[in-house]
Amino acid sequence: MITVSFIRLVLSEAGQSSNDDLSRSAYDAAMAGVEDAKTAVNHYYECIGNGGTTSSCNRDVLFRDSCDGIDGIGLARYLYRDGYSSGEVLIQQNGVGSSVDNSSDLAYTCVIISDVVPDYRGTLTSDTRTKVVPLKIYDGATSGSPIDTVSFEWYSSLNEGAGSAGSMFRTYNDDVNDVHFRAADETTVPPIIQLTYVKIGPNINIDNFHRVNSTGDYEYSTMLLVPNSATDAGVILELGHDARSKAGNVNNVDKHTPFAITCSTTAAFACSVKLTDVNIDPDDSAFLIVSLPYGETISDFAVTLYHGGNVQEFEGVQISVDSTGRTNQLVRRVETRLDPADLFFPYPQYALELSGDGGEALKKDFWITANCWYSQPSTGGNATQCPNNGG
Repeated sequence: MITVSFIRLVLSEAGQSSNDDLSRSAYDAAMAGVEDAKTAVNHYYECIGNGGTTSSCNRDVLFRDSCDGIDGIGLARYLYRDGYSSGEVLIQQNGVGSSVDNSSDLAYTCVIISDVVPDYRGTLTSDTRTKVVPLKIYDGATSGSPIDTVSFEWYSSLNEGAGSAGSMFRTYNDDVNDVHFRAADETTVPPIIQLTYVKIGPNINIDNFHRVNSTGDYEYSTMLLVPNSATDAGVILELGHDARSKAGNVNNVDKHTPFAITCSTTAAFACSVKLTDVNIDPDDSAFLIVSLPYGETISDFAVTLYHGGNVQEFEGVQISVDSTGRTNQLVRRVETRLDPADLFFPYPQYALELSGDGGEALKKDFWITANCWYSQPSTGGNATQCPNNGG
């Protein structure tokens, strides 16, 4: 009995190890499809950037919604042209001399690429603490109607795992001014997020930049989102234009007051907030600047656009890649997102910052003023007069 049990255990472990190897190999084959997709997308946008049209850059070949038909995998036809006919793409490796080998029987069987996505997905880390997301509307989905709501969600269950009590995070105290990033037992918590909404209309005038959150073609508002206790789980805070105006208005008594955001573990993302009555038309330029003011953490996030409660799709902002790979008869499928442009460009985090490892200090007397060299149209006055010193 001991011998038979031992043999069964060995065979079981060997089978499990073999299945794990096959699964990993199928995953690698699917990731080979993702890497080919990166190359093809870069080629396409380089072609567009050099003055090509969607037709001359073969958009219809690359961006397809299936791998069916005589054309097979559009990605392979885009990259390999006459070198590909139909069917799967074998993953080959160099052998002796110039020969190639596919003895491992790896291939990707389908890769679907689209530049129209239902939401924007991203990740913030201590190294990449800020991301600027263009709120670019898919005209075919909106039919000319403006976007009225922007939903922002952050901190997924994949970021830092479950806490000691089995929950995703430790809840904050009700008082948003008395928060701690970790509990005594080191249970993780969702991070504080700094969210900036910028909207510029097609007929922007430079004078708009000297007004406070105009309801017309221009709006600029920065909000600090602090996760709060989950006693009101399921309640999503909605920040309308008035709330955003107070958050970004330096003359308002409630300036820079953080917004307490109810968080729970019942959804894909722990924390959610909605920006309402944003009114983004297809001709507007609108952006959401997402930042980690305290960078020692990792947080996934998602941005979704709505009109009348219906999801409106992004176009040309992010690329989705759905890749299926196989080894022998085992199949793995992965989905990922690609940014066609680098959205981690250095957006300024602060108005003033000291860098260095030593005990450096700013040894300057200085004033910060809104209109020392310019009088706002609404106030009039002498443009040569500085309001901070009267001279």
